[in-house]
Amino acid sequence: ENLNELPALYSSNKKDFSKRVYKVAKFEDGSVFFDFHLTSLSDTDILKEMERLGLPKKGDSKVKYDIPSLRLRLSQGALNMAIENKHFTIEPDGTIDWKI
Repeated sequence: ENLNELPALYSSNKKDFSKRVYKVAKFEDGSVFFDFHLTSLSDTDILKEMERLGLPKKGDSKVKYDIPSLRLRLSQGALNMAIENKHFTIEPDGTIDWKI
């Protein structure tokens, strides 16, 4: 994936774009943990659900665009993403203003 492809994906297919939106949950042992933006599960419930699905409890280390993981655990070298207020801003009406 390329950052420059995100504005076109946002314009053409918001459902697929939505599968790529995560929020930073925590930093631990050199990894950054991201939670899927639509999950409202507690940290404990995310761990239980990840285990139930047969995924690594601490978080999936591979980004899957077709089926988003509840939690991602990525190293700094694996970060290839748009960052709010650097690559885009979210307007009060919810639209995204791209800066790339």
